[in-house]
Amino acid sequence: MSFDNEAKNIIKNMTETCDDNKRWLINMYLENQENSRKYIKNKLDYIINQENAFIKLKHIKYLCRALKSSEEFPDYVTNYDAFIPNKGTLNRWNPDNKMFLYLGCSVYKSMTVEDSYWNSCDLTCINEVRAEPNKNIKISIAKFLINEDYKDEKILNLDIEKNYLDKKFNEGISEMESKFKNIPNDSEKNIMESFNNIEKIFWKTLYKTTEKVKNDYFIDTIFSPIAQNENPEVEYKLFHILAEEAEKLGCVGILYPSTRMKLIGKKGTNLVLFDRNKYCLPDRSVKIKYGVY
Repeated sequence: MSFDNEAKNIIKNMTETCDDNKRWLINMYLENQENSRKYIKNKLDYIINQENAFIKLKHIKYLCRALKSSEEFPDYVTNYDAFIPNKGTLNRWNPDNKMFLYLGCSVYKSMTVEDSYWNSCDLTCINEVRAEPNKNIKISIAKFLINEDYKDEKILNLDIEKNYLDKKFNEGISEMESKFKNIPNDSEKNIMESFNNIEKIFWKTLYKTTEKVKNDYFIDTIFSPIAQNENPEVEYKLFHILAEEAEKLGCVGILYPSTRMKLIGKKGTNLVLFDRNKYCLPDRSVKIKYGVY
């Protein structure tokens, strides 16, 4: 079987397993909420022992939030306070009786505009408010600043899968390179044997990594957009439980990958803060960014 077909099979099997896990988790919640909470707490215990499971607010270098033109905002938004929600709505991390603050963000480094008017953080926010491209939708984006009094507060980092995969892949590459260096220059047979070993090591590493992700990073299995025929109250309940448990650990928010950006084949990062006013506020020293999407 070719490398290409083998890789496709691995991804297909992993995707099907993720879908099965998601359905299983939801059914677990519907059948027994206490067992569902115990399961999530067990997985969370594993996650928090991973490298970079927690980061501090001061490591967030760019934060923004978008509003699109609508009945509530028929034109561009000029009031900074409008970017802070004033009522609770059912969302991924909170039930409708709580008000969390959702933002697009960049970790460790500041954002720059690249190749277009919108930077990647802007695009994450635009997609999160479900603004369809080429519909001439008016977009307003406010930059936010971390409150210096809370810069050392910790947030749970659930956007760690890529770092983990990169690390495991690099380990596999290092092992391959060490094998490659031992190839005698004067032996074609040894060269071919070494290449065969490299191939085996590569696929062994890939299988090991995908299995690890499936078994241990269960949260990735429920990071998917909610379909129109699904019940958000049920679909989001698993996240609500996870947010409650994270708050019990002393976290003030959660960093997580953007499912809306994933839909368009791009990567984006979101931050949800459990207090909408306490940890960051709109940066009034920077003009609100306007544009048509």
